Amino acid sequence: MAIVAGLGLAALKLISVGKQQERSRQQANDLTAIRNRNTSDEKVDGLGPDSMRDKLGEWVRDRSR
Repeated sequence: MAIVAGLGLAALKLISVGKQQERSRQQANDLTAIRNRNTSDEKVDGLGPDSMRDKLGEWVRDRSR
């Protein structure tokens, strides 16, 4: 009975460690996404009106066809 309880506790500990590792990985991904967003925001903020229109035009489909 003690062996089964020990194995159960070890399994719970491994699950807990795995959850913490996943949380850490997700936090690192979130920080990377925030940094990328800030970089792109800085690039957009530095564009003039004509440059902004040209960049946005790359994303719009030409519906005149």
